[in-house]
Amino acid sequence: MFTAVSLQEWGHRVRFVAVTVVACTLLGMVAWFFPFDDAVDRSGTPLGGDYVMLYVAGRSALEGRFDQLYDESAQVRRLAALFPTLDVETSRLPYRYPPIVAMVMMPLAGLPYGWSFALFTLTSISVGGLAFRSLLRAALDPNDDLEMTGEIDAPHEATYRQTVTAVRSIAWTALLGWPVVWEVILGGQLSLFGLGALSTCLTQLHRGRMVFAGGCLALAAYKPNLLLFVALGIVLKYPRTVVGGGVVGLLLLAVQYTVAGPDCLEAYFELSQQLALRPWGLETPFWKVHGLGSWMAMIMPAYERKVLLGIGFVTTVLMVWQWRRRTMRWTDPFAISLLVMVNALCNPYEPIYDLVLCVVPAVSLVGGIARQYGQNVKRWLPLILGIAYIGPHLSQGVSLWFGYQCFPLLLLVITGLAAWRFFIPRCGVDTDRPATTSPTSQPVGFSSLHTD
Repeated sequence: MFTAVSLQEWGHRVRFVAVTVVACTLLGMVAWFFPFDDAVDRSGTPLGGDYVMLYVAGRSALEGRFDQLYDESAQVRRLAALFPTLDVETSRLPYRYPPIVAMVMMPLAGLPYGWSFALFTLTSISVGGLAFRSLLRAALDPNDDLEMTGEIDAPHEATYRQTVTAVRSIAWTALLGWPVVWEVILGGQLSLFGLGALSTCLTQLHRGRMVFAGGCLALAAYKPNLLLFVALGIVLKYPRTVVGGGVVGLLLLAVQYTVAGPDCLEAYFELSQQLALRPWGLETPFWKVHGLGSWMAMIMPAYERKVLLGIGFVTTVLMVWQWRRRTMRWTDPFAISLLVMVNALCNPYEPIYDLVLCVVPAVSLVGGIARQYGQNVKRWLPLILGIAYIGPHLSQGVSLWFGYQCFPLLLLVITGLAAWRFFIPRCGVDTDRPATTSPTSQPVGFSSLHTD
């Protein structure tokens, strides 16, 4: 049996790697901005990365110039005024979010840029930390597991609790040093807010509050493709979430119509249609796309977005059809995790920072490993951490030499194996009867969600 002492040793190793990653990241950032004569690094990227786009949009909204939100020439002028040494011709950052994001950014846009970015970063980290805490609590709650599985002997219960505690500590340490998280933070991205919306939705589903869950999920509409197929799957499985999502969606639409005006909304809808189905005015380099979009562009140029959307829709519908036929405790977290991976693959635009949402299937898998506190812990922890820490950035780096992204193929293989496990249950193990024998019989994931 793999004891908690060995897990503590793993904790020390993970802590060393995490501290090394954080130290190298911060030192690299300092060196990249040296000699600190402006707020632009050596590659021509301003401090905060894409946060500049949000700040400039917030300034436009603060001044009531919503007609300039999607006017790229006006945004370029504001960007040049904010960073005089920035080459705006090679650092174009067009605003592609709905007007509500610019409206939310108004208080931060009223601050000096440095303070604004610092406050935004602290808020993003807080939301992401609370989301991860919620996911871990659902996936690694020994009291919940022991209550559902009945009484077990004292030695096994003690070992189980120690294992859960150790794995939870390792998970927190790994998150703090995860390069993808640092990509989100230093890049001024909104992905941790999407993770917060999804985790809150899952918490409300678990409590049986379908309407509230739908409302929380609707908050992720600040970037419609972020949780497109996840939202579709949840709505098909739990139809009552449409009520909450519809109410929140209509409220957001009414606020934007009233404050920003119909012309601004129309401009955004036209932009959204273009981003989803047609070539972009400013194409993203292939090495920055971590879904199957770059591969489909080689196979079906000019049709890759439509094909991916179609594949994602069909896959989601089939998954929900199978999901509704299952009653096992592990089915809900498994299905949600699979939806997140399908969304990452079939999203027409999946940048590296949106991969932070893959923390959902990762935590689900870690929860399953903790419940099987035997040799599976030793076998799977290095693999999970290796894929998470090295996969996205290594693939992004080598793609500049090879000309294509490898990480989406790895994610596709993992998703395929998970789908096989989901659609073809193992005889004698995956029955429609919840397991109630011992903690070790619980395969994966969060506590089961409430049935609709």
